[in-house]
Amino acid sequence: MSRSEMKRRYKIKMLTSWAEKGDTYAMLSLGHLYAGLHVTKDIEPGDLKELELLDAIFEPEFARDFASAAYWYGKAAELNNNSAQYNLGLLYFYGYGVDQDDHMAFSIFEKAAESGHVYAAYHLARCYLTGRGVEQDGEKAVEYYTYAAVNGYKPAFADVGRMYMLGRGVEHNQLKANEYFAKAQKQRAEV
Repeated sequence: MSRSEMKRRYKIKMLTSWAEKGDTYAMLSLGHLYAGLHVTKDIEPGDLKELELLDAIFEPEFARDFASAAYWYGKAAELNNNSAQYNLGLLYFYGYGVDQDDHMAFSIFEKAAESGHVYAAYHLARCYLTGRGVEQDGEKAVEYYTYAAVNGYKPAFADVGRMYMLGRGVEHNQLKANEYFAKAQKQRAEV
């Protein structure tokens, strides 16, 4: 067994122990591990709160287990962890580890967004824009894109700009569209 596989097994063992005791952060971390997201530092006993998660960095040498990810995200989501709710929503949205279900994804994103999860709000906007899991509603799409943008998800500024430019959910207003595009461009420059 390789050193990296030993580390992975140790991470899973420790996280499972904490998760079974009701620690939603451990549940979320297990979900990330099974989804293939990388936990950036080694876990030592008792240092769970020091864990840093780096989303979208994958461990390609390990097979993903989306069904297990859905299980642990679901456990943490039941305990109102909005990050777990968001990630579980993504699994339903794309059909990874669970049957693809737009209505379930929408419902889960909505719950996470209600508790302030910005990425969930962004995905709600996409659902409202496209009609995935909910009746299409351009006004709601603009509302959630705007919420996501002003609360930290800066790429949403471009989406709000497009809505104004195309007159979707709002009256066509090229000046407002240009304002939002400028904000989006400014955010890119700051990155």
